[in-house]
Amino acid sequence: QGRFPGSPAGGAYPSQTLIHNFLVRGAGRHGILVGTATSGIRVHGNDVSDCENMGMFLCMNVQDSSVEGNVFRNCRQGIAGTDVRERNDNALSTSTAPYDITGDVRCSITGNTFIGGPLSHSNGAVAAIFAGPQFSVVGNVIYDWLTGIVLVPWACDAIVANNTINMSEVYAGGSGLVVMPHTDRSRVVNNVVRGATGPDVTTKNETGIQIEGPFEDVLIAGNVVTGCTNGIVNGVNVDPIRNMKLKDNVVRYVAVGGKILMIYGVLEDCEIDLTGLDSTGSTLFSGVIDIDGGASLERVLINGLGNNGAEAAARGGDRAHWRDAGVTLWQHAFAAVGAAGRVLCAGVSCWE
Repeated sequence: QGRFPGSPAGGAYPSQTLIHNFLVRGAGRHGILVGTATSGIRVHGNDVSDCENMGMFLCMNVQDSSVEGNVFRNCRQGIAGTDVRERNDNALSTSTAPYDITGDVRCSITGNTFIGGPLSHSNGAVAAIFAGPQFSVVGNVIYDWLTGIVLVPWACDAIVANNTINMSEVYAGGSGLVVMPHTDRSRVVNNVVRGATGPDVTTKNETGIQIEGPFEDVLIAGNVVTGCTNGIVNGVNVDPIRNMKLKDNVVRYVAVGGKILMIYGVLEDCEIDLTGLDSTGSTLFSGVIDIDGGASLERVLINGLGNNGAEAAARGGDRAHWRDAGVTLWQHAFAAVGAAGRVLCAGVSCWE
């Protein structure tokens, strides 16, 4: 284990430290450990493999640092340990101001390669990258991890962009991108998630993008999800997701019985715009959008269509009507139809 301790409590942050060209093999715990209260660290060009836990462990208060051009292979977790808390050590809450959120903040993870593979770990494989508040996660390539990139709870104002995630052919049940609660104002854009689900494989149970609220003002746009069991899934959240823009994403070639989009939670003032394609680029008719009976949608547009402009929530189980120019286009179920592969609100008549 390459251990780089930070400052003692109350001490000054070390700065301009370079961790470069280390070769780490078979660490019993972590490959590289960046200690508490460090700033200005640059981790560049290292090769870390076969660690029983994290390829790189970010301890408390790692700030304003960069992780660039490293390779992490066959570790249980890639870059993890992300610490998020309130500046005065009170518990984080919805009243916590953005400037009072601290811990591992303002770090960049760029141009790294993560290779999971079939190595067995006693605790199972986890994820390649855990990102915190104001992180910039850009241009990484991930192969064969259970889950690709996770925006941890309270990771507000983060950017996850232009990453390529190839889902595991070994592990089942993972997600390419995960957006956790209270990740307000974050941007998840222009990423590619490639699943391992083929035409005869429906057991991987993969999700391209997993969305867990509540949060506000998050943009998830321009992402491409291919070959996953399900494309985009919003889990059950009692408190609402507000002002989410789920725009210009493409979901293609979901598994047999899979869904382009699944909504289980509470959405308010959101815009959703999806394109569904099959593996040849043709309009996708087999995948559907599924809104659970317990879901609640208030002032939500789906491909430009709203639920009569109603102020009250439309619930899937109530078979609420969504209308365009007074014509009912949806009653509880969605189907992927329309010119140029656009996913449109539709009732059962769309199959006729």
